[in-house]
Amino acid sequence: MTTAVFNAASASGTSALEAFSPEIYDRAVQALPSDAIRGQIAAQHNSIHHLQRTNDELRELMAEQNNLPPQERDDSEVSFLRDTIEENDEAMARQRHRIAIMEQVLRKRGELPADDSGCKGASAQLDMGGSTLAGTSTGEDALRDGSGQSRESDGGVFL
Repeated sequence: MTTAVFNAASASGTSALEAFSPEIYDRAVQALPSDAIRGQIAAQHNSIHHLQRTNDELRELMAEQNNLPPQERDDSEVSFLRDTIEENDEAMARQRHRIAIMEQVLRKRGELPADDSGCKGASAQLDMGGSTLAGTSTGEDALRDGSGQSRESDGGVFL
């Protein structure tokens, strides 16, 4: 069932956390093997890193627009950039919540020290839909579907 939960969510283009309540997500994570959880944690950290980098770039673009004289400023672009940054911030908050759930499951299993701040850099195998996928130390390629195509782990807007 757990693999089906993640596959259904990814097929619909939504994350498991968005598609299901936190309680159902928690139960689904508990059913996953620890290596799969570590792979998901690495992927979430990688996604957060990219969203933060994107937000930094968007803030620079917004600052450039704000420094223009009023007659040259594109207020619709500034509004779009602000909305995109907010969307990315919300996506990162959801991802951090997922990481906390997954880390708690590992702690309950005795596989993550109570004072450990995460599995960042963990190398893991991630089983999704019958394909075993290797995560790298930065979480790169941790989320690929069975065809080898990348898929987004969550909303958010990447540059």
